[in-house]
Amino acid sequence: LYMYLLLLLGLFSISTLTCGTMVDIADYNFDKWVNGDHLVVILFHQQSNCPTCTNALKHFKKVAALLKNTEDVIFSAVDASASSIILQKLNIDQFPTIRIFPFSVTQSEYYGDFE
Repeated sequence: LYMYLLLLLGLFSISTLTCGTMVDIADYNFDKWVNGDHLVVILFHQQSNCPTCTNALKHFKKVAALLKNTEDVIFSAVDASASSIILQKLNIDQFPTIRIFPFSVTQSEYYGDFE
C-alpha cells in the first residue's frame, strides 16, 4: 500500500511543489476539496473492528508525512461512519478504499460492457 501510494502520486506530480497538507474532508466540504486545484487523495476507512483499515491508515499517514512539503497534494482520511453522503455519492461499500481526484477533474466510472 505504501509503495503503491508513492507510485501513484509520482505519476500525478507535474510541477515543483512546496507546501502540502492533510485536511479534514466531510460531507459538507467534499465538493470544495475535490473540485479545487489540488490532487486529492482520500482514504476511506472504518474506525472500529477493521484491522486492515488500521494498518492502511498507518501507512497512509506515513505517505502524507513524506509528502508534507507538496503544495498541490491534499490528503484526507475519512471515517466512513461519519460521511455517509460521500460514501453513497461514490458508491463505496468496502474498506479501506483509496480514491484519487486529479486537479479539478470529476471522478467518473465506466459501468458498460467490456466487449
